[in-house]
Amino acid sequence: MKILAIMGSPRDGQTKKAVEIFEKLLKEYIEVDFTYLYLKNMKLEICKGCALCLSKGEEYCPLKDDKDIILKKMDEADGVIFATPNYSLQVSGLMKNLFDRLAFIFHRPRFFHKISTSIVTQGIYGGGDISKYLSTLSKFWGFVSIPGVTLTTPWGAYNPNTEWTKEGEEKIHIKLDKLAKKFHKGLIGNKSPKPKLNQLIIFRLVRSAQKYSINHDRDHVYFRDNGWFQSDYYYNVRLGFVQKTIGKLIDKIQQKNLGKSIIKEENSEA
Repeated sequence: MKILAIMGSPRDGQTKKAVEIFEKLLKEYIEVDFTYLYLKNMKLEICKGCALCLSKGEEYCPLKDDKDIILKKMDEADGVIFATPNYSLQVSGLMKNLFDRLAFIFHRPRFFHKISTSIVTQGIYGGGDISKYLSTLSKFWGFVSIPGVTLTTPWGAYNPNTEWTKEGEEKIHIKLDKLAKKFHKGLIGNKSPKPKLNQLIIFRLVRSAQKYSINHDRDHVYFRDNGWFQSDYYYNVRLGFVQKTIGKLIDKIQQKNLGKSIIKEENSEA
């Protein structure tokens, strides 16, 4: 199996050390091809906010750089690890720019049947919320998200090569070993899980909005070509009676609301 670790730090320090330990621990449970992708070494221009990737398609992005190389590696991976230091209570700027450049995936999710997790390093505080953010993002993109870990490491802000205490390193090893076990379980387990109710609701809201929209933009075509206008979810999964009923109700409400919007728009143009 192929594992891709996307490294968000602008230097080699605590985050790299943590991921290397995770790699070693994971390989004790399963044989994998583990690849590091260092964003600091990639040519990835700052997002211009033109929204062409959303409206017309990602191939219309005016920035010609390594974005497609990164995306290809993510497509080829069975599992992805988002690794970042805590910078100002958020992911690093390198990592955030990657997410901005790939914002179209929020509209057109693609990483189904793959798993993801995160490793966040911090000096003191705030990494837990970053880990939750990365998990939420991953789910929107289609990943089966394995809750990540936040590691309080020796302050690397002043010296990235700060040594860990024996006690501190043992605690970090325990956390990373637990994550490695969960990640291994995810790799060999069900990668097409039954969606939670909130995930199903989001899918049906977006699906209905695209299905009944008069603007056949890139998102509409993507949903149509994937057969999602007729499916119960993004992929084949058995839903219960209650879930199916809620889905149909959302469709009717959206169709009614969009119909009113179309009439109002036509009247305003008349």
